[in-house]
Amino acid sequence: LLAFDSVKICKTKKKTVGGYIMNEMPHIHYNVEMNALIFSPKIGMRLSGVVNELFPSHVSVLIHSFFNATVSADHLRKAGYTFDADTFEWITERSRGSINGNSSNELSLEDEVSFTVDTLHECAGIMSMEGSKLQIVC
Repeated sequence: LLAFDSVKICKTKKKTVGGYIMNEMPHIHYNVEMNALIFSPKIGMRLSGVVNELFPSHVSVLIHSFFNATVSADHLRKAGYTFDADTFEWITERSRGSINGNSSNELSLEDEVSFTVDTLHECAGIMSMEGSKLQIVC
């Protein structure tokens, strides 16, 4: 659940507006209606985000300024990228031979990229993802 609005308390079975106590629990329960924005990625789905970290072992991508995804070095190498320790960027062979560098073949911080979701993780209510097939969005 990313956001919600237009919350309305619904009438109970007795046609009154209010809450009820269930099984002697100390909480009052209300039936509500609301508009909700839900982020629910699925394996195989294509997502886009912004590169926020580059390492020899992986690239980290931030989705919706909150959710983290990683694309491993193995997947990047399969896509033709190599890590340049001097510039701390992932580059392709095509960008090495280009004049003035071709930014569409170099992965840098703040680049917008798309990737395919391979694995979903959840810990303490926070979701993260692992992906592959990373592409720079032009």
